[in-house]
Amino acid sequence: MVERRRWAAHICVGLLALAFSAFCAESASNGTPAAFFVVDYLPPALYEGDALAACFRIENSDSKKVSFDVTARAVDAEKKEIKVLTEKVDAAPHAFAPAKFEFDSKRVASITFTLTIAGDTKALAEHAVALLRDEDPWTATSVENSRLVLAEGRCVAIPVVQKKRNVEVREFAPVQWLLGASKNDAAAHAGKCAAFVPGAWKLALSDTFALGPWPLDGSIPILDSMNQILNELRTFAPGEFKRAVILLPPEDLEMGTDPRTYRVVLDALLSRLKHAQIGRVCLIAPFKYGCDEAHRKALWREIHESAATNSATVRDPLDWLHEPQWRADPATPNVFGSRPNAAGRKMIEQAISDLIR
Repeated sequence: MVERRRWAAHICVGLLALAFSAFCAESASNGTPAAFFVVDYLPPALYEGDALAACFRIENSDSKKVSFDVTARAVDAEKKEIKVLTEKVDAAPHAFAPAKFEFDSKRVASITFTLTIAGDTKALAEHAVALLRDEDPWTATSVENSRLVLAEGRCVAIPVVQKKRNVEVREFAPVQWLLGASKNDAAAHAGKCAAFVPGAWKLALSDTFALGPWPLDGSIPILDSMNQILNELRTFAPGEFKRAVILLPPEDLEMGTDPRTYRVVLDALLSRLKHAQIGRVCLIAPFKYGCDEAHRKALWREIHESAATNSATVRDPLDWLHEPQWRADPATPNVFGSRPNAAGRKMIEQAISDLIR
Protein backbone atom coordinates (compact mmCIF):
# COMPACT_ATOMS: atom_id res chain seq x y z
CA MET A 1 0.00 0.00 0.00
CA VAL A 2 2.79 2.45 0.94
CA GLU A 3 4.68 1.66 -2.27
CA ARG A 4 1.56 2.20 -4.42
CA ARG A 5 0.97 5.56 -2.74
CA ARG A 6 4.58 6.57 -3.32
CA TRP A 7 4.39 5.67 -7.00
CA ALA A 8 1.11 7.55 -7.32
CA ALA A 9 2.74 10.55 -5.66
CA HIS A 10 5.69 10.44 -8.06
CA ILE A 11 3.30 10.37 -11.02
CA CYS A 12 1.42 13.35 -9.59
CA VAL A 13 4.69 15.26 -9.14
CA GLY A 14 5.48 14.76 -12.80
CA LEU A 15 2.05 15.94 -13.88
CA LEU A 16 2.15 18.95 -11.57
CA ALA A 17 5.57 19.94 -12.85
CA LEU A 18 3.99 20.39 -16.26
CA ALA A 19 1.29 22.54 -14.72
CA PHE A 20 3.92 24.72 -13.05
CA SER A 21 5.39 25.92 -16.32
CA ALA A 22 5.55 29.24 -18.07
CA PHE A 23 3.69 28.94 -21.36
CA CYS A 24 5.35 30.94 -24.07
CA ALA A 25 3.47 30.07 -27.24
CA GLU A 26 3.46 32.77 -29.89
CA SER A 27 1.29 33.02 -32.97
CA ALA A 28 2.66 31.16 -35.97
CA SER A 29 2.31 34.33 -38.06
CA ASN A 30 5.20 36.11 -36.34
CA GLY A 31 7.51 33.11 -36.82
CA THR A 32 8.39 32.66 -33.13
CA PRO A 33 8.47 28.97 -32.05
CA ALA A 34 6.10 27.80 -29.35
CA ALA A 35 7.70 26.35 -26.21
CA PHE A 36 7.10 25.41 -22.59
CA PHE A 37 9.62 26.32 -19.87
CA VAL A 38 9.10 23.66 -17.20
CA VAL A 39 10.55 23.62 -13.67
CA ASP A 40 11.72 20.08 -12.93
CA TYR A 41 13.42 20.72 -9.59
CA LEU A 42 14.06 23.47 -7.06
CA PRO A 43 14.96 22.70 -3.42
CA PRO A 44 12.10 23.27 -0.93
CA ALA A 45 14.60 24.75 1.56
CA LEU A 46 18.34 25.21 1.73
CA TYR A 47 21.21 25.41 4.20
CA GLU A 48 23.25 28.61 4.01
CA GLY A 49 26.28 28.07 1.82
CA ASP A 50 24.97 24.91 0.12
CA ALA A 51 24.76 24.81 -3.65
CA LEU A 52 21.37 25.68 -5.10
CA ALA A 53 20.53 23.30 -7.94
CA ALA A 54 17.82 24.22 -10.44
CA CYS A 55 16.66 21.86 -13.17
CA PHE A 56 14.41 22.76 -16.11
CA ARG A 57 12.97 21.25 -19.28
CA ILE A 58 12.26 23.13 -22.46
CA GLU A 59 9.51 21.57 -24.57
CA ASN A 60 9.77 22.52 -28.21
CA SER A 61 6.21 22.54 -29.59
CA ASP A 62 7.42 23.54 -33.02
CA SER A 63 7.66 21.17 -35.99
CA LYS A 64 11.36 21.88 -36.48
CA LYS A 65 14.49 21.91 -34.32
CA VAL A 66 14.96 25.09 -32.28
CA SER A 67 17.99 26.41 -30.39
CA PHE A 68 17.27 28.16 -27.09
CA ASP A 69 19.27 30.08 -24.49
CA VAL A 70 18.42 29.70 -20.80
CA THR A 71 20.00 32.48 -18.73
CA ALA A 72 20.22 32.51 -14.94
CA ARG A 73 20.96 35.85 -13.29
CA ALA A 74 21.71 35.96 -9.55
CA VAL A 75 21.60 39.22 -7.57
CA ASP A 76 22.19 40.17 -3.93
CA ALA A 77 19.86 41.97 -1.54
CA GLU A 78 20.81 45.31 -3.10
CA LYS A 79 20.01 44.02 -6.61
CA LYS A 80 23.69 43.95 -7.54
CA GLU A 81 24.53 41.25 -10.04
CA ILE A 82 26.57 38.40 -8.57
CA LYS A 83 26.69 35.85 -11.36
CA VAL A 84 25.19 35.18 -14.78
CA LEU A 85 25.12 31.74 -16.41
CA THR A 86 23.76 30.77 -19.81
CA GLU A 87 22.94 27.26 -21.06
CA LYS A 88 22.64 26.56 -24.77
CA VAL A 89 19.78 24.13 -25.45
CA ASP A 90 18.91 22.42 -28.74
CA ALA A 91 15.40 20.96 -28.73
CA ALA A 92 14.24 18.52 -31.39
CA PRO A 93 10.74 18.95 -32.89
CA HIS A 94 8.01 18.18 -30.33
CA ALA A 95 10.63 17.03 -27.79
CA PHE A 96 12.09 18.01 -24.43
CA ALA A 97 15.61 19.25 -23.72
CA PRO A 98 17.08 19.70 -20.20
CA ALA A 99 18.88 22.65 -18.64
CA LYS A 100 20.59 22.59 -15.24
CA PHE A 101 22.17 25.30 -13.09
CA GLU A 102 24.07 25.33 -9.82
CA PHE A 103 24.74 28.43 -7.73
CA ASP A 104 26.61 29.04 -4.50
CA SER A 105 23.84 30.38 -2.28
CA LYS A 106 26.09 32.77 -0.32
CA ARG A 107 25.00 36.39 -0.76
CA VAL A 108 22.35 35.43 -3.31
CA ALA A 109 18.97 37.05 -2.65
CA SER A 110 17.17 36.12 -5.87
CA ILE A 111 17.71 34.38 -9.20
CA THR A 112 15.83 34.93 -12.45
CA PHE A 113 15.78 32.20 -15.10
CA THR A 114 14.91 33.42 -18.60
CA LEU A 115 14.19 31.46 -21.78
CA THR A 116 14.98 33.07 -25.14
CA ILE A 117 15.57 31.98 -28.72
CA ALA A 118 19.34 31.56 -29.23
CA GLY A 119 20.87 34.89 -30.17
CA ASP A 120 17.74 36.87 -29.32
CA THR A 121 17.08 39.02 -26.26
CA LYS A 122 13.29 38.78 -26.18
CA ALA A 123 12.14 36.69 -23.20
CA LEU A 124 9.81 33.85 -24.08
CA ALA A 125 9.27 32.79 -20.46
CA GLU A 126 10.71 33.44 -17.03
CA HIS A 127 10.89 31.93 -13.54
CA ALA A 128 11.94 33.92 -10.47
CA VAL A 129 13.30 32.49 -7.21
CA ALA A 130 13.69 34.39 -3.93
CA LEU A 131 15.91 33.13 -1.09
CA LEU A 132 14.32 33.95 2.28
CA ARG A 133 16.67 34.19 5.25
CA ASP A 134 15.67 34.57 8.89
CA GLU A 135 16.19 38.33 8.81
CA ASP A 136 13.79 38.67 5.87
CA PRO A 137 10.13 39.27 6.78
CA TRP A 138 7.76 36.36 6.22
CA THR A 139 5.04 37.56 3.88
CA ALA A 140 1.95 35.70 2.68
CA THR A 141 2.86 32.43 0.94
CA SER A 142 1.17 29.36 -0.50
CA VAL A 143 2.39 25.92 -1.53
CA GLU A 144 2.04 25.08 -5.20
CA ASN A 145 3.46 21.92 -6.73
CA SER A 146 5.73 21.23 -3.75
CA ARG A 147 7.15 24.76 -3.72
CA LEU A 148 6.57 27.82 -1.58
CA VAL A 149 5.27 30.70 -3.66
CA LEU A 150 5.12 34.33 -2.58
CA ALA A 151 1.63 35.81 -2.91
CA GLU A 152 3.18 39.08 -4.07
CA GLY A 153 5.12 38.62 -7.27
CA ARG A 154 4.24 34.91 -7.63
CA CYS A 155 7.90 33.86 -7.44
CA VAL A 156 9.18 30.68 -5.79
CA ALA A 157 10.45 31.21 -2.23
CA ILE A 158 13.25 29.04 -0.83
CA PRO A 159 13.83 29.38 2.94
CA VAL A 160 17.56 29.49 3.79
CA VAL A 161 18.75 28.48 7.26
CA GLN A 162 22.11 28.24 8.98
CA LYS A 163 23.34 24.66 9.33
CA LYS A 164 23.95 23.65 12.93
CA ARG A 165 25.36 20.49 14.44
CA ASN A 166 24.70 18.98 17.84
CA VAL A 167 24.62 15.52 19.38
CA GLU A 168 21.76 14.60 21.65
CA VAL A 169 22.24 11.72 24.09
CA ARG A 170 18.81 10.22 24.64
CA GLU A 171 16.57 7.21 24.45
CA PHE A 172 12.97 7.03 23.30
CA ALA A 173 10.74 7.53 26.29
CA PRO A 174 7.01 7.03 26.93
CA VAL A 175 4.84 10.12 26.86
CA GLN A 176 3.67 9.54 30.46
CA TRP A 177 7.23 9.77 31.73
CA LEU A 178 7.94 12.86 29.64
CA LEU A 179 4.77 14.57 30.81
CA GLY A 180 5.47 13.85 34.48
CA ALA A 181 5.93 16.62 37.01
CA SER A 182 9.37 18.20 37.36
CA LYS A 183 10.88 21.33 38.80
CA ASN A 184 11.00 22.86 35.30
CA ASP A 185 7.29 22.46 34.62
CA ALA A 186 6.33 25.97 35.75
CA ALA A 187 8.88 27.66 33.47
CA ALA A 188 8.07 25.38 30.55
CA HIS A 189 4.35 26.24 30.78
CA ALA A 190 4.77 30.02 31.13
CA GLY A 191 3.23 32.27 28.50
CA LYS A 192 0.55 31.93 25.84
CA CYS A 193 0.86 28.80 23.72
CA ALA A 194 0.19 28.29 20.00
CA ALA A 195 -0.73 24.65 19.43
CA PHE A 196 -0.87 22.94 16.03
CA VAL A 197 -2.44 19.51 15.50
CA PRO A 198 -3.26 17.32 12.45
CA GLY A 199 -6.50 18.51 10.89
CA ALA A 200 -7.29 15.06 9.47
CA TRP A 201 -7.69 13.59 12.95
CA LYS A 202 -10.41 16.05 14.03
CA LEU A 203 -9.19 16.20 17.62
CA ALA A 204 -11.63 17.72 20.13
CA LEU A 205 -9.27 20.49 21.24
CA SER A 206 -10.15 24.16 21.54
CA ASP A 207 -7.71 27.00 20.90
CA THR A 208 -5.58 24.98 18.50
CA PHE A 209 -4.70 25.39 14.83
CA ALA A 210 -5.41 22.51 12.45
CA LEU A 211 -2.62 21.50 10.06
CA GLY A 212 -4.06 20.14 6.84
CA PRO A 213 -5.34 17.76 5.79
CA TRP A 214 -3.59 17.90 2.45
CA PRO A 215 -4.20 15.61 -0.53
CA LEU A 216 -1.50 13.08 -1.35
CA ASP A 217 -0.69 14.88 -4.59
CA GLY A 218 3.09 14.91 -4.49
CA SER A 219 3.48 17.98 -2.28
CA ILE A 220 5.81 17.78 0.72
CA PRO A 221 3.64 17.75 3.88
CA ILE A 222 6.32 19.22 6.17
CA LEU A 223 6.57 22.17 3.75
CA ASP A 224 2.77 22.52 3.88
CA SER A 225 3.05 22.51 7.69
CA MET A 226 5.74 25.19 7.70
CA ASN A 227 3.73 27.36 5.32
CA GLN A 228 0.55 27.06 7.39
CA ILE A 229 2.23 27.60 10.77
CA LEU A 230 4.12 30.72 9.69
CA ASN A 231 1.11 32.18 7.88
CA GLU A 232 -1.02 31.65 10.98
CA LEU A 233 1.55 33.29 13.27
CA ARG A 234 2.07 36.32 11.03
CA THR A 235 -1.54 37.37 11.73
CA PHE A 236 -0.67 37.87 15.41
CA ALA A 237 1.50 40.52 17.03
CA PRO A 238 5.17 39.51 17.45
CA GLY A 239 5.71 38.06 20.91
CA GLU A 240 2.01 37.30 21.52
CA PHE A 241 2.85 33.59 21.76
CA LYS A 242 5.68 32.54 24.05
CA ARG A 243 5.35 28.80 23.48
CA ALA A 244 4.42 26.46 20.65
CA VAL A 245 3.34 22.82 20.67
CA ILE A 246 3.38 21.11 17.27
CA LEU A 247 1.99 17.62 16.77
CA LEU A 248 3.64 17.01 13.41
CA PRO A 249 1.11 15.63 10.89
CA PRO A 250 1.38 11.99 9.71
CA GLU A 251 1.18 12.75 5.98
CA ASP A 252 4.99 12.69 5.69
CA LEU A 253 4.90 9.05 6.79
CA GLU A 254 2.30 8.28 4.14
CA MET A 255 4.21 10.15 1.44
CA GLY A 256 7.61 8.74 2.35
CA THR A 257 9.19 12.20 2.63
CA ASP A 258 12.96 12.06 2.27
CA PRO A 259 14.47 12.42 5.80
CA ARG A 260 17.09 14.98 4.69
CA THR A 261 14.45 17.11 2.99
CA TYR A 262 12.32 16.83 6.14
CA ARG A 263 15.27 17.93 8.27
CA VAL A 264 16.19 21.08 6.35
CA VAL A 265 12.55 22.26 6.21
CA LEU A 266 12.10 21.56 9.94
CA ASP A 267 15.33 23.43 10.73
CA ALA A 268 14.02 26.40 8.73
CA LEU A 269 10.69 26.30 10.59
CA LEU A 270 12.28 26.14 14.06
CA SER A 271 14.67 28.96 13.21
CA ARG A 272 11.76 31.10 12.04
CA LEU A 273 9.85 30.39 15.28
CA LYS A 274 12.78 31.76 17.26
CA HIS A 275 12.66 34.97 15.25
CA ALA A 276 8.91 35.13 15.95
CA GLN A 277 9.89 35.43 19.64
CA ILE A 278 8.56 31.98 20.55
CA GLY A 279 10.92 30.94 23.31
CA ARG A 280 9.86 27.33 23.86
CA VAL A 281 8.88 24.85 21.17
CA CYS A 282 7.71 21.32 21.85
CA LEU A 283 7.53 18.92 18.91
CA ILE A 284 5.60 15.67 18.93
CA ALA A 285 7.00 13.33 16.31
CA PRO A 286 4.62 12.22 13.54
CA PHE A 287 3.09 8.80 14.00
CA LYS A 288 0.63 6.46 12.37
CA TYR A 289 -0.06 2.81 13.01
CA GLY A 290 1.00 0.57 10.13
CA CYS A 291 3.53 2.98 8.60
CA ASP A 292 6.97 1.88 7.47
CA GLU A 293 9.01 1.47 10.67
CA ALA A 294 12.41 2.17 9.13
CA HIS A 295 11.15 5.41 7.58
CA ARG A 296 9.42 6.46 10.82
CA LYS A 297 12.63 5.94 12.81
CA ALA A 298 14.62 7.88 10.22
CA LEU A 299 12.25 10.86 10.47
CA TRP A 300 12.24 10.70 14.26
CA ARG A 301 16.04 10.73 14.29
CA GLU A 302 16.10 13.88 12.15
CA ILE A 303 13.47 15.51 14.37
CA HIS A 304 15.51 14.86 17.51
CA GLU A 305 18.69 16.21 15.94
CA SER A 306 16.86 19.29 14.63
CA ALA A 307 15.32 19.92 18.05
CA ALA A 308 18.70 19.57 19.76
CA THR A 309 20.32 22.17 17.49
CA ASN A 310 17.39 24.59 17.78
CA SER A 311 16.76 24.40 21.54
CA ALA A 312 13.40 22.64 21.16
CA THR A 313 12.07 19.57 22.97
CA VAL A 314 10.61 16.41 21.45
CA ARG A 315 8.00 13.90 22.58
CA ASP A 316 8.14 10.38 21.13
CA PRO A 317 4.51 9.15 21.08
CA LEU A 318 5.23 5.44 21.50
CA ASP A 319 2.20 5.06 23.80
CA TRP A 320 -0.07 6.22 20.97
CA LEU A 321 1.07 3.60 18.51
CA HIS A 322 -0.60 0.53 20.02
CA GLU A 323 -2.88 -1.34 17.63
CA PRO A 324 -6.06 -1.24 19.81
CA GLN A 325 -6.03 2.59 19.64
CA TRP A 326 -6.29 2.47 15.83
CA ARG A 327 -8.92 -0.23 15.35
CA ALA A 328 -11.90 0.73 13.24
CA ASP A 329 -13.96 -1.55 15.50
CA PRO A 330 -12.58 -1.93 19.05
CA ALA A 331 -13.63 -5.60 19.05
CA THR A 332 -11.98 -6.46 15.71
CA PRO A 333 -8.17 -6.77 15.79
CA ASN A 334 -5.88 -6.03 12.83
CA VAL A 335 -8.43 -3.85 11.04
CA PHE A 336 -7.31 -0.26 11.57
CA GLY A 337 -8.19 3.13 10.15
CA SER A 338 -6.19 6.12 8.93
CA ARG A 339 -6.57 7.96 12.24
CA PRO A 340 -6.78 6.95 15.92
CA ASN A 341 -10.15 5.72 17.13
CA ALA A 342 -12.13 7.47 19.87
CA ALA A 343 -10.08 5.92 22.68
CA GLY A 344 -6.82 6.82 20.95
CA ARG A 345 -7.91 10.39 20.24
CA LYS A 346 -9.00 10.86 23.86
CA MET A 347 -5.53 9.89 25.06
CA ILE A 348 -3.90 12.28 22.60
CA GLU A 349 -6.28 15.12 23.48
CA GLN A 350 -5.52 14.76 27.18
CA ALA A 351 -1.76 14.81 26.61
CA ILE A 352 -1.92 17.86 24.33
CA SER A 353 -4.16 19.67 26.79
CA ASP A 354 -1.63 19.03 29.55
CA LEU A 355 1.12 20.51 27.40
CA ILE A 356 -0.68 23.71 26.37
CA ARG A 357 -2.51 24.64 29.55
